[in-house]
Amino acid sequence: MKTLKLTDQNAAKSASEAGLKVHPINPFQSLSDAEIWKAIKSGDQKALGHVYEKYLNDLFRFGCQFTQNRDLIKDCIQDVFIAIGYKDSDSSVNSIKSYLYKTLYRELIRRLKKEGKSKDLKEGSFEIELDIESAMVLKDHHLEKLSKVQSGLKALSPKQRQVILHYYYDGLTYDEIAQVMGIQHKNTIAKLMTRAIEMLKQVTISMILLLLTGL
Repeated sequence: MKTLKLTDQNAAKSASEAGLKVHPINPFQSLSDAEIWKAIKSGDQKALGHVYEKYLNDLFRFGCQFTQNRDLIKDCIQDVFIAIGYKDSDSSVNSIKSYLYKTLYRELIRRLKKEGKSKDLKEGSFEIELDIESAMVLKDHHLEKLSKVQSGLKALSPKQRQVILHYYYDGLTYDEIAQVMGIQHKNTIAKLMTRAIEMLKQVTISMILLLLTGL
């Protein structure tokens, strides 16, 4: 069966009557983060649902860096989205992902302190485990470098690995990474990145980026 993406209701109805499978286009895909956030603040539940579905897995992965309590992470994610649904929460946000990361981290700290379990909050190690399936598509002469790549990544500090993950995997800017990590100046992020790249100069950066896509 053929598949169409249609936004016009009449066109969608005609396509359905013709036996075509119709997938409506997500209206939020073409909007900026600032525009989506404005919609959320105006009470648009679909906009909130879009953000929830888009970032849920990333938020859970991020939370697991700081605690092994998976139920707590899930509860905190729910609390974060309940809070941003209120109109009196932050009225202007330009990077939703970095805002969610920062807010989830603060909520985890708040909940653990409230429950007297602050010691359960661990420093994020941000280990980067390379995807073996992705590695298999590389040529033989690249595969022999895989162990060097993994060793090089393990040699980095947790903060350096966090910067690499946020920049290359999450697509955050230095300013946004600084916001997530609670660092005042983006120059500090640039220095962490520069030092990390220098430590990895013996391995192929492009290969690391290819493998990161499988995380």
